[in-house]
Amino acid sequence: MPEGHVIHRPVRDLVDTVVVHRSASSSPQGRSVGADPLDGNVLDSAEARGKHLFVGFASAAAQVHIHLGTYGTMRLLEGQPEVVGQVRWRFTDGENTADLRGPNTRALLGPAEVAAVIDHLGREPTEATWQNNVDLMEVGRARGRIDTVGQEHEPEAKGRSPREDDHGG
Repeated sequence: MPEGHVIHRPVRDLVDTVVVHRSASSSPQGRSVGADPLDGNVLDSAEARGKHLFVGFASAAAQVHIHLGTYGTMRLLEGQPEVVGQVRWRFTDGENTADLRGPNTRALLGPAEVAAVIDHLGREPTEATWQNNVDLMEVGRARGRIDTVGQEHEPEAKGRSPREDDHGG
């Protein structure tokens, strides 16, 4: 998953600069459901799972789920600059501002919905251990192909037809 850095870097930046600060949340385009209930809350967590981002607030059980998709971006800016372009969601602590543009998904999810998304995503790719890699190589050797897909993501487990090439999954 080479594109993962696109979401993991902003998460590190959010954690380093905005987490534990009271934040103003808004939807400059008026298209982000759930922006208003988060206004004035303390942003207390930000976690990336693959290319998905989950942002949590201290006084809300729900979390914001973001999937950037192909065109989405999240930028962290100093201060509170004027909104430029199509900003779907903005949150700021007064010193730093995060602008979300063009995400594939941006939704306010309850704890059960967050758990369902994470369960569907499966194991975080960066959590792979040496033994996971050894196990996958054994499967690849037995099948006669390099296979980097864990069993939980096999076509049968996902209810889809297998690919028609030697790349697996």
